[in-house]
Amino acid sequence: MHRTWLCWTLVMVVTSLGLMSHGKTAEAGEPQELIRQTLTGVLAVLSDDTLKAPEQRQERLKRIAQVVSPSFDFKEMARRSLGHDWHRLTPTQQEEFVQLFSPLLLQSLVKRIAYRATTSAEGYGSVPNAIQYRRETIDPDGDASVQTVMTYAHEQTTEDIEYLLLRRDGTWKVYDVVVEGASMVTNYRTQFAQILRQESYADLIKRLKTAQQ
Repeated sequence: MHRTWLCWTLVMVVTSLGLMSHGKTAEAGEPQELIRQTLTGVLAVLSDDTLKAPEQRQERLKRIAQVVSPSFDFKEMARRSLGHDWHRLTPTQQEEFVQLFSPLLLQSLVKRIAYRATTSAEGYGSVPNAIQYRRETIDPDGDASVQTVMTYAHEQTTEDIEYLLLRRDGTWKVYDVVVEGASMVTNYRTQFAQILRQESYADLIKRLKTAQQ
């Protein structure tokens, strides 16, 4: 499968997962602390001089994946990305979709974190240097939002990035990332819905399997 439909939204996510605040931030609740810890961990990997050499690329990607993966609920992202089509699948098909989609999502996410759309001459990419935690909202029903603003050392732009989280069994997990108003999950839902309208679930599975090759 052509990878563009899997990577488009990850341009947004990528940019968001890479910094640590150097300025004043709001008092944090559990959701904001999760985001802060995740970004701090990613920044530590990106800033590690021992991992910047070209031959360390795979190790760098592996380390980023280890930091990012625990903070995301990939099953929830998969469910929301299929929308109403999720309920048309059997439990076996749902599990199959999650198993195929989750690794691709994580892989694309990690690569975009390590190599931002705007890369340096050395090909390493732009490492963020500041983040502001603007607002955290927590709903009684178990939803939360953490709004951040990111800046980069060598770029004169800022990005508004919002993390949407869900609390399940006492644990907060990210299920969507919204960059400049563009939702990662919504984009996937649009892409998957189009494929399912024009083709079939079996064809979507073939696309996912091909993307892993």
